[in-house]
Amino acid sequence: MTSALFPITVASGRTVTREEGGVMGLEHLFGWFQNNMAACVAVISAIVALVAAAISCHETRKQRVLQQQNMRNNLDAQSVGWGNACIDTLNRAAMFARTRQHQANDAGFLQQRVNMMLSISSLIERGRLFFPDIDLQAKSAADATVFGHARPPILQALSLAYHEVDALTRQGGPTA
Repeated sequence: MTSALFPITVASGRTVTREEGGVMGLEHLFGWFQNNMAACVAVISAIVALVAAAISCHETRKQRVLQQQNMRNNLDAQSVGWGNACIDTLNRAAMFARTRQHQANDAGFLQQRVNMMLSISSLIERGRLFFPDIDLQAKSAADATVFGHARPPILQALSLAYHEVDALTRQGGPTA
C-alpha cells in the first residue's frame, strides 16, 4: 500500500530490502523532494510568511503601547505646565491686589487689571482642554446650568479669581 506522497514503508520508518520491492527511505525522500521542489518551497515560504506576520503583529502592538505611553506622558507634562502657569498667574494676581493702592494712576492700574484678567481668562480656556465640562445629566437638576454642563472645580476656582480681579478698584474691592 502506498500513500500519495511516498510509500508506507518510508512513512513508518521500516527498512525494506530491494528484494521485497521497497526502496530505501532516505533516497526515496530526497527523490520526492526533487520531484516536488516547488511545493516544498511554497510550504516553507508560507511558514516563513506566517512567522514574519506574527512577529510584525507583535512589534506593532508594542509600538502602539509605547505611543500611548508617550502620549500620556506628554499630556501629563503639559497639564503640569498649565498648572505651573496657573500658580504663577494667581500669585501675580494676589500681589497685584495687595499693591493696587500703590499704583501711580488709574490708567496704569486699569491696564494691569485688564492684563491680569486676560491671563486668567486664557488659563481658563486652555484648562478646558485638560478638564472638559462635567455633564450634569447624571447629577442633580439643581446644579444644572443653561447648557446642562458645569465647569470642573479647578476651572471654577480660576473663574472666581477672574471675577475677584474684575471687582478690584484702586482703593477698594476684595483683598488678595
